[in-house]
Amino acid sequence: MTSQKKKARMSVGPSSSSAVPPHRRRFSTADFSTAAGHSQSQPESDAAAPQSPIHQFPWPKHPKEKIPSQRVWENDINMEFTKGDFINRPFSPDWDDYDTLFYNVWMYVEILPTRFGNFGLMQCLQIEKSVLGLLDDIGLGTICCRQYDLYPELVKQFMASVRVSYLHERKRNAHEGALIFFICGVRYSLPLRDLCDIYGFDNDLTGVSLPGQFKDSQIFWSRFGNGIYDSKDEVHSEIRHLVLQYLVRLISSTLLCKMDPGKMRLSELLLLYHALHDFFPDSLGFEQVDRNVNFGAVFAHHLVSLKTKPFTGRGHKSERVSSLLTPIFEHFRISFEGEEVNTTCFTMDKTYLKNSHWLKGNLLWCFIDDTGQHMIQLPHPALTEITGEHEEIGFHPDPSLLHAAPRTRRQRGSPSGSAPTQTEDEFIDLAGGPTVGSSSSAFPYQLPSPPPIPMEKQVFQ
Repeated sequence: MTSQKKKARMSVGPSSSSAVPPHRRRFSTADFSTAAGHSQSQPESDAAAPQSPIHQFPWPKHPKEKIPSQRVWENDINMEFTKGDFINRPFSPDWDDYDTLFYNVWMYVEILPTRFGNFGLMQCLQIEKSVLGLLDDIGLGTICCRQYDLYPELVKQFMASVRVSYLHERKRNAHEGALIFFICGVRYSLPLRDLCDIYGFDNDLTGVSLPGQFKDSQIFWSRFGNGIYDSKDEVHSEIRHLVLQYLVRLISSTLLCKMDPGKMRLSELLLLYHALHDFFPDSLGFEQVDRNVNFGAVFAHHLVSLKTKPFTGRGHKSERVSSLLTPIFEHFRISFEGEEVNTTCFTMDKTYLKNSHWLKGNLLWCFIDDTGQHMIQLPHPALTEITGEHEEIGFHPDPSLLHAAPRTRRQRGSPSGSAPTQTEDEFIDLAGGPTVGSSSSAFPYQLPSPPPIPMEKQVFQ
């Protein structure tokens, strides 16, 4: 098994589709490489859906104009959500009062570009082959790396109205599910199998969610992470290996729809299991985790679970899953004429990793192990490349390669009990995310055109 995995990993790049089932082919760098602002807005495929009606009631309207509603809601709007009507109501061909309720609040949410993988940085660190190989092993297609233009108003309409429908609600099957949403008052229904095709997921799988538990989570975690695994407290920076840490943050920001990823939730650990399960010999005795998971269904349910976000907490609200919806709009040939468009590319580039305190100075990788904090000079492919051997992911570099973590220093005149200040290349908040945003408009490739939900606890394990 290990030798087969290694052979497959070495083949990442342009390859023949004959070696992979037609529902899931291997992706090369060229499949991801259209920069936002240069993607084809309306696909030319003959298989694409026909042009839809332009609008229906309550459109046309100005984007900043609220939609009036005759319905009287509870003073505490959360009481409406506890009733369950907002998600369990019958599906209607028309925009209804619940859609209006959500839209009028989503109007005030700041819609930000999704953060994708950065090929320039991955190539500079010489981890591109390993990251793309693991994404392919999981079966995540192009969702983590392919960039799209962003249409904020269409995203708000989508998020206000999105739901998932199944032919048999009590026995959900991804082959019988559909993503339902409205744009400009027009109802769209996208089978989950077609949603898989859009992002390059395996559409033959029928499960609609990741498992709710992982009995051997600690044994698995200990192979590449520090300490005792706890899904509530563990953080990405406790993963020692550069490739795995980058991969988890990438998946969290895209498929799992996390706005400020940092915690190592069970869903992220299970997705790493999807990537690494074949690396380990049977003698280790890992529990066999059900991998019959349709990632189109997982993504759809995460989108639905974001619907009530504008009603939670106080203060300014923003959302980053937004750019990932553009290929859905393109699939239905929804018109972008006259729509506000954001072409900024946000990626996990060098600036982002430095703001996350994962990267310091001139490509010094920061990591923690049982002996403390360390840095190591990159690129170092002999140390970071993952080819299929389970020993590789443990990341135990030779001590002679390590750089000492910079010491803290105190500000002149500070009392002895005051907090130390940080030097430029110091470890700061290793558990946290970036302190400022990072965007990048440079993208070195050109992509071909792409082929043309209730609140559930288990999706946020």
